[in-house]
Amino acid sequence: MADTASLLPRLRPFDNSQEVYYPVLVPNMRGLENLLKLEDENEKAGRPRLTNEIASFVAASDVSHPPIAKPH
Repeated sequence: MADTASLLPRLRPFDNSQEVYYPVLVPNMRGLENLLKLEDENEKAGRPRLTNEIASFVAASDVSHPPIAKPH
């Protein structure tokens, strides 16, 4: 994820007529913002899109209970 900016431009450009997918995992808002900025820079330079699929994940936790105290 941290090396997305250096990895994606090295991949062969995809063509929508082919069944090739380059999903990019974005674990948080910063990752999504970085990917969108990279795509925007690529588009402005006249290069093809870097990805055709963005994957995200969500983690949930129950915050209604206080944390378990560690034994002394």
